[in-house]
Amino acid sequence: MRSLALLFLAMFIGWAATANGQALPRFADPSARDVAPDLGAVPSIRFLTTADFPPFNYRDKSGALVGFNVDLAKSICTEL
Repeated sequence: MRSLALLFLAMFIGWAATANGQALPRFADPSARDVAPDLGAVPSIRFLTTADFPPFNYRDKSGALVGFNVDLAKSICTEL
């Protein structure tokens, strides 16, 4: 209940500031783009995981390490 009251208070303050002609500050630049890192100096990226925390990381029937963390690490490597 208290957090709901704080939310309404924040909304009211924002509404009152725009109603008075004051612009609220913007702390993010919508036109900013992330710069891809230069990976030329990085010889390799290593990920460390265990095999005892399904569904995040575990061994399948063939003994291969699989799971969400493994898929995430493979996706990061593909993207980079």
